[in-house]
Parts: sequence; structure tokens; C-alpha cells
Amino acid sequence: MADLDDYVSSAMIESTGFQMNNEDQIILLSNQRDINKFNIHLTKIEREIYEAVKYSDTHKLKHLGCDDNTDVNFEIEIKKGVFYPLLLLAASIGNEEILDLLLENKTIDINRKEKSSTVNAFWVAAFYGRG
Repeated sequence: MADLDDYVSSAMIESTGFQMNNEDQIILLSNQRDINKFNIHLTKIEREIYEAVKYSDTHKLKHLGCDDNTDVNFEIEIKKGVFYPLLLLAASIGNEEILDLLLENKTIDINRKEKSSTVNAFWVAAFYGRG
């Protein structure tokens, strides 16, 4: 997630009009090249759902039917070869409205774990102080 944080930080600097230094420009260019390499396994609807969760867009998430029967049990590639279930990503971000919408979904697997660390969304939320 550090790569995403670097990208967001650089984008924030750029959008606020601050002068970007060479390191910021390198991080931004590097992440722009790498960002398209991740999540190529997602379908179009999964990519839209992922973006809505990532940017806390509750309206878009509702529009995509995530509060009903749309399958939200897919995994997001957060860095090369590291996949997190969507609910874990939402728990780490901590937007309560997004989490509520996902938990209303009839297909959600609340016990789904990240494979290498075997933590679930409840653990992630508690770790980040979201619960």
C-alpha cells in the first residue's frame, strides 16, 4: 500500500500547486507506469466497485448494486502478487458508509481472509482503529 500512498501524496502535492521535487516526479511517473499492471484480472464491474471503495464513492457503489446481490467477494492486487479481499481494503480505509453498503450485500463473505497473513476484515479494522 506504500506505493499507493506515495502516488496519492504526490498527486496531492501536484493538485495543491506546490512545487514537485525530482523525487516526487520520479514516484509519480513510476506509479503511473505500474498502476496499469495491477488488477488486470478484474472484470469491468469489479474494477468499478474497487474504484468506488478506494475513493469512498457511496453513490457509485449503490448504483453498481453493491448493497444487494452483486458479487463483491473478489480480490484486489495491492502490489505485485499480493491480493486482498475487497472487504479488507474497505476495512483498512474505514469509511463507515462503504462498509455498511458492503455488509448489506447478500453475497459478502465476512470471514474471508488474506491468504498470507490469514487476517480478516474485523482484524484489519481493529488494527487501524476503525472499530
